[in-house]
Amino acid sequence: MAMVRKFLDLSTAHLTPMDADYLEEAAAEWEVIARGGGSASVTCGRLPFGFFVHASDEPCEDVPDNIKRVMARARELDCDYILFDQDAEPCEGLPLFDAETGQETTWEALQAA
Repeated sequence: MAMVRKFLDLSTAHLTPMDADYLEEAAAEWEVIARGGGSASVTCGRLPFGFFVHASDEPCEDVPDNIKRVMARARELDCDYILFDQDAEPCEGLPLFDAETGQETTWEALQAA
């Protein structure tokens, strides 16, 4: 029988600019792996407006703490993956960040900008 898995549809506002850079690099590493080489510490694909990330139970040490926190929240919600999408809603209990400055902010402030 086929296994069905769930994903957390999450705003990219939960990513700092450093987190987004990290996921960009991880997605590039996965492109190399798909061609038969390399390794990566996060299973990640780049999408036009975000990222699709495996929510690891045991993320590698080099995974940024904020991404580890999001992975843990996804697992709490019984999700195996995270879809970071610029059009998705925020998740209560996770910090939001300004994409330009990386400063923690509120959903209201992001909507007003």
